[in-house]
This record gives sequence, structure tokens and C-alpha cells, in this order.
Amino acid sequence: MLHRYERWRQEHIASGECIINFEGTSELIGGKGGRSALESILPAPQDALHHHESIRKLQMYYSRAIRRAKTAEEMRRNILASVYHGYLTDDLPQHQFCVPGPDSWCFFKRSIGEHFYPTEHRKRVHTPLNYDLLHRYLKPIYDRLASLQLLRKCELKTTQNLNESFHHSAWSRCSKKNFHSLKRVEFALISAAAEFNSGSFGLKTVKQSLGLREGEHGQRLGAATLKKRLYKSTLVEQKKAKKRKKMTAAAREKARLEKEAEEGKKSVSGPAPPPLLSDMQDIVFEHARKTSKYIKTIKSLFRLESFIQQHLNAQNAETLRFLDD
Repeated sequence: MLHRYERWRQEHIASGECIINFEGTSELIGGKGGRSALESILPAPQDALHHHESIRKLQMYYSRAIRRAKTAEEMRRNILASVYHGYLTDDLPQHQFCVPGPDSWCFFKRSIGEHFYPTEHRKRVHTPLNYDLLHRYLKPIYDRLASLQLLRKCELKTTQNLNESFHHSAWSRCSKKNFHSLKRVEFALISAAAEFNSGSFGLKTVKQSLGLREGEHGQRLGAATLKKRLYKSTLVEQKKAKKRKKMTAAAREKARLEKEAEEGKKSVSGPAPPPLLSDMQDIVFEHARKTSKYIKTIKSLFRLESFIQQHLNAQNAETLRFLDD
């Protein structure tokens, strides 16, 4: 901020229009200059939402590039194409990693394949990125994410954490949300390791080494556990389960987008305007209707109370007349 102000001051003095009559800096001008510099740096709420949406799309493109490719080289090409395709560079297009041909998903390569002049990037790119500002930051990140050494581990489409299944077995016996003693944790880890290495009958070997005999109920429980695990693994691989998972993810994504759109409208539009006169009249009429309903109920209660009082007075008079007779 001081550097920008100092540069402006030097240019102003050199222009010959400066009529300075004192030495120093005005605190008011310095404060205004600092605020203007911050306003040019800090994003507005709608800009922050836009940047968040761009980051989310880049993450989605990265995961999609890994899932749809079969080899590490193909994954790397798709990953680099997902970020280079979004650069707004009409003078120097960055589509060297996009799929060529008239059937390409890239509008630039498709236009070249159909022998048409490509349109502007700003009109066709759905995730616009500033090449001059972002390339020096995104390039080292994507060089690491698109390294062949990393992507070769993803060719089998399996989990990157080989201990994830073992951790699940251990935490299912001893929840990490609650406090447990050392003996409880050790027993959970030993039983989880036995099941992870030898299946549901892993504890049988441990008991035999300790001189203990496996009972009938233990064998039945082990067989039932093994059958349940096989059934779950088969159920997960079915088409219905995959379709249900995709539908759930799509519904969750739709709800998230609607929430972000609603938050964006609130941040842009500001506070809600005051209600119109017609709306106020509707509110008053509704309140009067409810009030009249309550008044009618109260009047009915008063009438009922007076009727009961008259009935009691008549009974008392009849009782007194009977006593007099």
C-alpha cells in the first residue's frame, strides 16, 4: 500500500500540477489510499462464491479424469487438459492436451476439426481461469498431481490407503469417539488383526495357541459373520447399489448448489425490502380474523358460564324452597 502511494506521489510531483505547501503525509489521504488498495485485493462475496465454484469444478474434473482413464498416461493427459482448457487465452490457446477431432469435447479442437474459426474463450469456457495470474501457482500443483508415479497407483481404481479396511475393523470394535482403556484398545487391535489376516475364524487360531477350545456358538458366529461380509461385498457391486449411490450423490450436489445460489442471492441483494401495503393489509386482516375467532370463543365461554350460574341459582332456590316447606 505504501509502495503504491509513493509511486503515485512521485508521478504527481513530476507532472508539475502539484501545489504542495507542506512536508509529510496526510493521515486522511493515507487511510483512504489503504482502503482503496484493500478493496482492489479483497474479493466481494459473489467473487468468493465464484472462486469456490471454480475450485470445486477443478476437483471434479480431476477425479473424473482418473475414473474414466485406464492408463497413467491417459490420466495425466486428461488432468492437464482439465486445467489448461480453462485458461482464457485467445491470443495463445492452451489446448495442446485436449482431445483432437470434430467429435472432441473441447470447442477449440472441435472447431479446428470442422474447419471453423473458434469463438472467444470467455463465451465457451465454463471454468474461466486467468493464465497470467494463476498458471505460476497451478503448474507446480498439477505437476505433482499428474505425476506418473502417483497415477500408476490409481490404475487399479482401488483405495490409496491400504490400511483403511484394517482401521475400520479396529474402530468398529473400539470407537475412537469414546475413551477406552489400554487393555480394551489392545484387545480390539489384536482381534482386528486376526480377522484382517485370517478372516472371521482368525481368533480360532489364537485360542488354539492359548490352549482354548472353540465352542459351537463361536463357530456359528464366525460363519454368520463371514456370510454377512460376502453378502455386503456382493451387494455393493450390484448395478442397483451403484445407481442408488449416484442418485444420492446427485441429490446432495443439487441441494448444495441450491444452497449456494440462495446464499449468493442474499449476499448480492442485501436485506429483504419492507412489505408492500397490500402485504401489510393481508397481515392485518389475518390477525383480525384470528382475533375475532378468539373473541367469539371467549364470548361463548362467558355465555356458558352465565348459563351454569343461572342453573346453579335455580337449583339453590329450589333447595331453599324445599327446606322451607
